Amino acid sequence: MKLLDEVILKIVQTRQPKNVRELVQLVQEQVDASLDDIESEVKDLQQKGLLILEEPTTPVHRFSDFLSSEGVSGSGLLSA
Repeated sequence: MKLLDEVILKIVQTRQPKNVRELVQLVQEQVDASLDDIESEVKDLQQKGLLILEEPTTPVHRFSDFLSSEGVSGSGLLSA
């Protein structure tokens, strides 16, 4: 089974999801991962500087709010 971080990074590179909700949907199509697992991995990738998510235009307080925000724009990778 593919590692979750590899799946997330590959999806961001190849599919370029428009928001976090789309990223989660695409990840869940490829691996059996819970929302909590994906959230944890996305945060870890951000802390490592491998994934950059733009902030939504409206403030959010929970990850589920971030998922439903239409103000979230594209995800991108930093060059290694």
